[in-house]
Amino acid sequence: LSEISTTMLVPKVGFMLNYLTRPSWSNQSLIDSVRSLNLEIIRYPGGTESQYFDWQTGRSVPASLWTNNVLFSHRYIGTVPHVSYPLSSLQYFYKQTNIKPVFCLNMLTQTLDNQIQMLQTASALGIPVAYIELGNELYFTDIDFTNKYPNPVDYVLDVQNNWIPRIKALFPDASIAVIGSYDGLTDLNGNTVPSRIYTWNDTLFQRNPTANAITFHYYFPPNTTMLSNPNITQTLAAPFRNWPVLKANTVDQVTNNMDCWITEYNLNDGNQNSYAIASSWAHGLYTAAIFSLLLEEPKIKMLLNHQITGLPSFASLASYTNFGDTLTNRMTAEGNAMRLLHKAVIGNNTATKLIFSVNPGITVNTIVYPSLIGWIFQNGLNKELFILNLSNNNFSLDLSLLISGQYAYEHISTPNPLQKNITSENLIIKKGLSNSIILSEPYSLVYATSENTNESIYSFIGNGDWDDPDNWLNN
Repeated sequence: LSEISTTMLVPKVGFMLNYLTRPSWSNQSLIDSVRSLNLEIIRYPGGTESQYFDWQTGRSVPASLWTNNVLFSHRYIGTVPHVSYPLSSLQYFYKQTNIKPVFCLNMLTQTLDNQIQMLQTASALGIPVAYIELGNELYFTDIDFTNKYPNPVDYVLDVQNNWIPRIKALFPDASIAVIGSYDGLTDLNGNTVPSRIYTWNDTLFQRNPTANAITFHYYFPPNTTMLSNPNITQTLAAPFRNWPVLKANTVDQVTNNMDCWITEYNLNDGNQNSYAIASSWAHGLYTAAIFSLLLEEPKIKMLLNHQITGLPSFASLASYTNFGDTLTNRMTAEGNAMRLLHKAVIGNNTATKLIFSVNPGITVNTIVYPSLIGWIFQNGLNKELFILNLSNNNFSLDLSLLISGQYAYEHISTPNPLQKNITSENLIIKKGLSNSIILSEPYSLVYATSENTNESIYSFIGNGDWDDPDNWLNN
């Protein structure tokens, strides 16, 4: 380790919920599985499905709204036999876990009065109303969305003149976020973007509504689309190829002091039933790389993975039967990566990126990405870190340069990082105690923690021994 880069504040971390795929919270094994993912925020009741959610029944708005030509998009939402998710269920979940919700308000099929009543009812139940999102992805050209808000300015004026002032008056301490689009004239796959999408953010910034935050959703496509023969180096290069484009089109445009909430992010690999990388350990490495890149942006104050339960193409707790049958819920490979990333972050105040003196670059076309990425997190004397190995090399990690005394570690790898549809039982998970060197195996994730250490990480700066890479790691 040659130096330590700039320290910044730690974002809130968690998951998006999709009430259509959620098993019942009354099952204690599911609650225990959710706890193991180490989250502090959950998005209620979901993403696009939230715009069709009736909180008073805990279900989608009636199917009759589609059959009577009131609604046209997302017809499946009105008919799917999902588990009911009323506020009493959210209250039980919060009391069991102490995980706070982000309320994604239904601005499409419910009124402002209705959604205020929901927030007031939640507050009366003891559920904290601390984070509020004003809708989800209404910048898309779905006919229901364009019927509600024909142009971006219609959404902006509605939140500016109605939703924000009414909610702020009743919940002055709540942070309220408006919707931001992914912007850009083309998307990450080179497809032309409709003007509604690429003018959305400009309209928002010109009107400058008095929101606390703006939300963005990041789905990174892999470089490889070969379902039968994916390439892991091409795949792992994709976050490093795509993030500069997304960053330039989104967070870099936010200059009015609004925080950025990433309320959905993940690998976007084909569709939910046919995919090349999703559900493999490479998926976990991929998402960990995205997470690491997003940590570098100080404007980002919230990171919510898509999603907590559902199909293995996205979920950390995957169900291999329809509608999240609790009996088949198992932690995916990606879920295990998120478990350790969140474990390192949660409860800490500062995040500091590590810079390695031996860190070979991996070149794919014009993209060069590092073999190793590492972060250390701190709250007082407690330190936690993760180190991601994106290469096929072994590295010796002398963590005594960062953590004084004995530390506990966990190491995850697998013989075949491209094997799909795997869960914890297919991973090699090693746990132990050390006070010096541990081995980072190819395509692995290491987590380590130490409490009550008396030395600051900054005390090592200027130590001449750091000039010798052998004191830190060996390729």
